[in-house]
Amino acid sequence: MLMACVSIPSFVFMVKAFQMNNRSTIALTFFVAVISDAANAVPILSNAVAIQPVSVVAMSTLSSTYAAGNTIDKISLSANYISGVTPASAIDSINPIDDGLGWHGKINVQQGSITFDLGSAYTLDRVFLFWMNSGKFNNIANFNIDVSADAGFSSFVTAAFFGFPTPGKAKDRVDFSSLVTGEFIRLNWAVLQGTALNGPYPGLKEFVAGGVPSSVPEPASIALLGIGLAVIGAMRRKYHA
Repeated sequence: MLMACVSIPSFVFMVKAFQMNNRSTIALTFFVAVISDAANAVPILSNAVAIQPVSVVAMSTLSSTYAAGNTIDKISLSANYISGVTPASAIDSINPIDDGLGWHGKINVQQGSITFDLGSAYTLDRVFLFWMNSGKFNNIANFNIDVSADAGFSSFVTAAFFGFPTPGKAKDRVDFSSLVTGEFIRLNWAVLQGTALNGPYPGLKEFVAGGVPSSVPEPASIALLGIGLAVIGAMRRKYHA
């Protein structure tokens, strides 16, 4: 049954190990193959927690009323969450409050960035974007979601791309295609969602990341490690018996 979960390249490698007739090699090869295939799967962390950034810097700010700090204060959310404790999946049921608060940049700044500092390195698999004006107008759009270990983004990974907010949809969850580790998340917008009468202004109401501290392994990886070591031990005991 486990063999059905192993990719074709890994299966071929395992067959070669069987041909070598080395029991330890066979067990180790199977273990490595399963680990490798699990790492190549599209991951969504089962133990991801909600992460509240500790600070934020925006390229442009309209006024103190619409400061970038509004995007990380949790004030405009329908329910509270505890950063690093609340499961990230719980954010799916939290919605923004239509209180007029949030961040806006200056009018007609068509390109720019807003950068969030998570306070330490996390392994990330998603972000939550809460929109101004119920996602109808005056929000950032067409942006890359970049993740970096340093604030200067001397090296970074583009974890995902987001297009336009859906009008009337006040929140979007963006899932990454693979796990990305870093402390800083940058949204690089290339256009604005707005109209001539209402801006356009860059905007975002609240931001929440989802992931685990980078030093914490995913439960599936721990389980696979335990299975692999158990298989190797059993094969060695049988071989020496």
